[in-house]
Amino acid sequence: MNATKDLKQDHLTLRRVRDIAQKCSDKLYANDDIPFEDLEIISVVIEEFVDRFHHGKEEQAYFPETRDNDSFSEDVRKFLIEHEFGRRIARMFLRNLKTWKERGGTDLKEPVARFLKSYAVFISDHTGKEDIFFDMIEEKRSLKRTKY
Repeated sequence: MNATKDLKQDHLTLRRVRDIAQKCSDKLYANDDIPFEDLEIISVVIEEFVDRFHHGKEEQAYFPETRDNDSFSEDVRKFLIEHEFGRRIARMFLRNLKTWKERGGTDLKEPVARFLKSYAVFISDHTGKEDIFFDMIEEKRSLKRTKY
């Protein structure tokens, strides 16, 4: 499998993470109970799989191959900015989750739900744009056997 197809395959998993984040957000807004451990697992999946693994592959191996191509440099710049935006949402989610766990109280559920929802929206928007970019790369056959 080539690098472009591999990254697009990762997006299927990212969309599953999005669906879980959205479902948890919906449950929190409905005042349903979700164990803290489950929410902490979501934060680990976001940090380890989405950010370090997937975005890491893009930032360390894939984007450097496309950044120097003038027709792709602006897209790559935007994706890097979006990655940082996703990291900020994830940090705010984790910070609010820790605050809620330490202090308790149902009033602290809302920020956790809000940042989960924000992360779900981020994943939808970001992976959609990257998929279009990856399709363009494949169509133009712009990369030669990129490996990680």
